[in-house]
Amino acid sequence: MPPVARDGGYLQAKGAAILAGDFSPSFTVELAGQDARLISEAAVSAGIRLDVAPAVAGRFRRAAESARRRGVRAPGGAARRRPW
Repeated sequence: MPPVARDGGYLQAKGAAILAGDFSPSFTVELAGQDARLISEAAVSAGIRLDVAPAVAGRFRRAAESARRRGVRAPGGAARRRPW
């Protein structure tokens, strides 16, 4: 039987960390925003309406801008302090 997504090494490692109470980011706010923007653009190109993806992209963009203004940086650029 072919492997499925739940068998992936990253998912196993991240899942174990979450179950252990470790919620540290492994992805920067900037890259999360880029992914959300790319998803939104691909949907528009395909004629698909996504109501939430553009809002998510905007939120990540604002979070990254806020972190840069306040000088809050982590390895790779992820904001450590949450804006809420």
